[in-house]
Amino acid sequence: MRSGFLWLLSFLIFPLAGWPLLGHPIYRRLGFVSRLMLSGAVGCIAVTTAMTVSTVFHFSWQPALLVPASMVILIGARLLIGLTPDPPRPRRGDRFRYFEWIALSVIFISSCAATLAATSASATSADLVLFWGPKAMAFAKARGVDAAYLSDPLLRYQHFSYPPLVPNAYALATLLAGRFSWLAAVMTFPLLLVALGLALPGIFRGWCSRHAALVASACVIASLALIGQTYLIAGNADIFLLTFEVLAIAVLLGTERGGKASLLLSGILFAGAASAKVEGLPFVVAAGLLFLLLLASRRGFRRPAAAALLLGPTAIVVAIWFFFEKSRLGVLGYESYGPFLEADWRSSGRVVWMTARALASAGVGLPWMLPVAALAVSVPRKREALVPVLTAFVLTVFFLFTYLHGGDPSLLISWSAGRIFAVISPLLIVASVAGLKSECPSVEAADP
Repeated sequence: MRSGFLWLLSFLIFPLAGWPLLGHPIYRRLGFVSRLMLSGAVGCIAVTTAMTVSTVFHFSWQPALLVPASMVILIGARLLIGLTPDPPRPRRGDRFRYFEWIALSVIFISSCAATLAATSASATSADLVLFWGPKAMAFAKARGVDAAYLSDPLLRYQHFSYPPLVPNAYALATLLAGRFSWLAAVMTFPLLLVALGLALPGIFRGWCSRHAALVASACVIASLALIGQTYLIAGNADIFLLTFEVLAIAVLLGTERGGKASLLLSGILFAGAASAKVEGLPFVVAAGLLFLLLLASRRGFRRPAAAALLLGPTAIVVAIWFFFEKSRLGVLGYESYGPFLEADWRSSGRVVWMTARALASAGVGLPWMLPVAALAVSVPRKREALVPVLTAFVLTVFFLFTYLHGGDPSLLISWSAGRIFAVISPLLIVASVAGLKSECPSVEAADP
């Protein structure tokens, strides 16, 4: 039990590592709590990337050095933002109204339900036992990304080409706690839900009223809590992926003019999504390109500069991982996405039907139907809403396309559809809030 607490407490180094960036005064508009949660996400990305880089250069992992190295990297990233005047602090609101208390209660109850499901092992799949946990223990023992372990032909089920953020984070916690804790690993599901619930209101508050921000946050947390329990994601990389994806798209759309600070922060969170699971890369490509095409010029950006800030961090972390793969494993890319052009188009209708049935198993499909209804009610008139809506559409088509490969897809769909399509729900919720964005002056200067 003691090692489990130590394992979870070790995650506190991530906000410490990420604060050099989120401590920049331009982010004060988000509020302290949101900044603290975002610094944890950014710190996790920076530290785990530093761990991979250490392995590439044949340095064994030393936790006492990894955090300072990550802080130095983020201080460099902070310099890209430049010196900016302190933005106005968020205004104090009136007392919470009853509907806002209901939204807070939904967040609390959803988090409690996720905690109960995690601690009772009813939200955990075999994936944690098959590869997320074993990878973390192997990496911790080797004090690096263990190429010999990943290249063992008897361990091909370990998904050797999956990006390393989650095994790295678990391995670091294992090194600091002295042993791997299975219970602590499954507790990352409710803990990240709580972190997301604390971060989102401050981010959404830049778009809309406190009332709408709390309701939207409650919808996201309730949706992901139900999806996570239904499709057994506790301890797996899915909750890390979803956290980075939701934060990235919310930060990206959260300011009227989206200065360099928002783009850089979103870009780092995009890199976290691409480092967490293979599904993160198509999300980054879709959301990033749609933003550049639809919103960049309207917000005063030159597209090349915006692309560098938004997609550059992802390009760096993916390049680091691919270099490791090629030099140590003799492979390149993600095996889950090939052979890409050998689709069986005759099974298209069957794939759509089986996917719909799989998604309906989560509360009769409520996590997907309710956001669609919210989007219809909000009647978004802002172009910002097109980015999450079209991202959801592109990802839906892409994921359905991937199911057209490899023979009978029924077993794969039953295993993975709920988790893969989980991001669609928060994307539609974010879109419904984007349609309510009020006209307010930006607190950031657009990139010249």
